[in-house]
Amino acid sequence: MSAKSLSPLINCPDGFSGACTIPDGVTSIGNRACAYCSALTSLTIPDSVRSIGDYAFSGCSALASVTIPASVTSISNTAFYDCSALASINVHPDNPNYASVDGVLFDKGLTVLIQCPVGFSGAYIIPAGTVSIDNAAFARCSALTSVTIPDSVRSIGDYAFSGCSALTTVTIPSSVRAIGTCAFSDCSSLASVAIPSSVTSIGDQVFWGCTNLAFVAIPSSITSIGRYAFRDCQSLTSITIPANVKLIGAGAFFRCLAITSVTIPAGVTFIGLNAFKFCLALSTVTIPESVSSIGDRAFECCAALVTVIIPASVTYIGERAFDCCSSLTSVLFTGDAPTICSHAFDNTPATIYYRPGTSGWGTAMTGRPAVLLPFD
Repeated sequence: MSAKSLSPLINCPDGFSGACTIPDGVTSIGNRACAYCSALTSLTIPDSVRSIGDYAFSGCSALASVTIPASVTSISNTAFYDCSALASINVHPDNPNYASVDGVLFDKGLTVLIQCPVGFSGAYIIPAGTVSIDNAAFARCSALTSVTIPDSVRSIGDYAFSGCSALTTVTIPSSVRAIGTCAFSDCSSLASVAIPSSVTSIGDQVFWGCTNLAFVAIPSSITSIGRYAFRDCQSLTSITIPANVKLIGAGAFFRCLAITSVTIPAGVTFIGLNAFKFCLALSTVTIPESVSSIGDRAFECCAALVTVIIPASVTYIGERAFDCCSSLTSVLFTGDAPTICSHAFDNTPATIYYRPGTSGWGTAMTGRPAVLLPFD
């Protein structure tokens, strides 16, 4: 490979194959410069290079190893994303910013694990002294089977273990304070996980697509469950939502096909859009007096749900909130009629029941018959 221009390297020639020696004098490797050069087998980076951009070598599926020279001061954490054969990322010992331990890329102080090569196979023990696992550090490491996280780690970044499809076990130590968005998404072999009490929120999409996840321990320290946090966790049969949880985000348990019962804790004021949509086995749900709003499609297609009690605190039920709950025969309202959006109870056989002394009721509500209970 040759280049007349010394800086930057913008694009690898289409169809390039074999070994690539980047010319001396090139100072930066641009975003996606060699992305998806699937026949690139080896790479020599000269001492003139200072930075390696986003997705610079992403998808270079034949690249087995790379050595970072002493001159490099900036490496995007997606530079080698999805390089499925990459077994080691080596760093020149004189590099002042980066280091390599057994082929895994760290900052120089060995406190930030930046990237495990995607081709890593087997169990990995993160070295003691590591403080943070960077964004996408293990993303798409599909042969990683287990990881040991030391009690020095304080944070797990966004997408840190996303797509680790062979990962079966992970122990999160009590030192961890934050778990990033999509941190364990699409870990399809992960069977159980315990979240430590040092964590106060479950972020967006953290366990999305963990289809084998059958058990998750949520500590009492958790105050919020983020958007689509457990979407498509199709092996979860039960979930205990701690009493301190105040927010259940949109789609939090979307398509958790095996969950049979849910008790929403007192303190939750809003059940978000799609929160329990397609929970096909959900037969029992307990909604507390603190809830004022049930979002659009919150329980849509919960086909096993038979009876729901709506507390007097609820003032709003969203569009298609209980649509297609095909077994739902009775909905008991304990207070005055809330605002009920059209189609909220479409495609159900439900009868709406309300108590004596409450107001705002007619003989039908959104197409379903409404009946006054003969006693309170």
